[in-house]
Amino acid sequence: MLSDNPILNIDFIEDGNIKQDNELENSKQKESTLKTEVKETSQLTKVSSNEKWTVKEVEEQKAKETDYFKQLVEKADKEIEEIFHKPEELKNFFAFATTLQNNYSSRNLMLIHQQFPGATIVKSFTEWKREDLSVKKGEKGIKIIRPLVDEYVVINNNGENQKVFKKNWTRDIWQKIKNNEIEVYEDLLGFKPANVFDIAQTNLPKEEYPEDYFNDFIDEDTARLKFNELVLSELKSFVKEKNIELKPKASLGQARGLTATNDLGQKVIYLNEHNSTKENIVTLLHEYAHIKFNHSYKTTERAECEYQAEMTAWALAKTLKVDTTENSYKYIGRWLQTSNVVDKRKWMDETISTLKVIRQELNQHILKSIETRMERKKELEEKEEKKHKQVLSLKQ
Repeated sequence: MLSDNPILNIDFIEDGNIKQDNELENSKQKESTLKTEVKETSQLTKVSSNEKWTVKEVEEQKAKETDYFKQLVEKADKEIEEIFHKPEELKNFFAFATTLQNNYSSRNLMLIHQQFPGATIVKSFTEWKREDLSVKKGEKGIKIIRPLVDEYVVINNNGENQKVFKKNWTRDIWQKIKNNEIEVYEDLLGFKPANVFDIAQTNLPKEEYPEDYFNDFIDEDTARLKFNELVLSELKSFVKEKNIELKPKASLGQARGLTATNDLGQKVIYLNEHNSTKENIVTLLHEYAHIKFNHSYKTTERAECEYQAEMTAWALAKTLKVDTTENSYKYIGRWLQTSNVVDKRKWMDETISTLKVIRQELNQHILKSIETRMERKKELEEKEEKKHKQVLSLKQ
């Protein structure tokens, strides 16, 4: 899906079994943080060269950040208003909100949901540092809003109540506060943007994550592990033949994977490093289906995209003797319930057509792989036979 962030040029597609209902144009954590912190000086070093920022450029850069953040907040507010009229999305949003182990306002929850749908535990850079953890290099902050609050007390001055803010508190006021003689109030002055980071963006080893972190991941099929590993190996080889780069990624939270376009225009499929082998199979097939369909949430209803990709992934996995029925049908069912399209025959027709194309591609790849293995086996057998003959000749 194409990102609607004017600063970026990245094409995202969501994972095959993501739990929450989210917009992938806002995925990959939205990458909304500008790569340069603009400081209040007349000249700053530019990231790309040795030139200096002019005062005008500093102000323009600040304006870009402010405008983008304003749009992000407005969109969050709009989605909060609309979500109450969409029961399935409301349920999914609450599922996300309860999964996230932080006490945030609905606006901040929606902001996090938009930028990092797989988030579970988020903290500021400083808060992670206090726990002796570091944010991994290159990770982009998740934008939220922090309230600007000033404390005040109410003092009676000649029969009139007056607010006295903290900076103007006298020793007498401080003493009365200490003695609980007067009450301290808070005045909301406004909001400012702030960055937080998910636990998956830190250097904490996954072995040390909270015990309930992996509850929603598909369990490994240990009985067929070797077979599944062979299938996954073939799928990885197949995808690479299509000039699609494949990378593991830790900072996806509970999202199973995503597809992006790199600077060279090449598609890159990221798989969550916490996925089981079976999960990687269906997610890889799901992401490849998105690419074959050329899905974009800007031109095609999201439910249609996810239905087609997951139905294709499920059917192909079944062909490969990997059963993902339970998880795939739950995922497909959620998206069908969110769609207002009455006649879904078009979805089915396109799915069947694309499914046949991908299945033919896979068959050709697997046949080629079998031929290569048979040739290698034949070469090894010939070498063994030759070696055996040499041993026999020496004995004679």
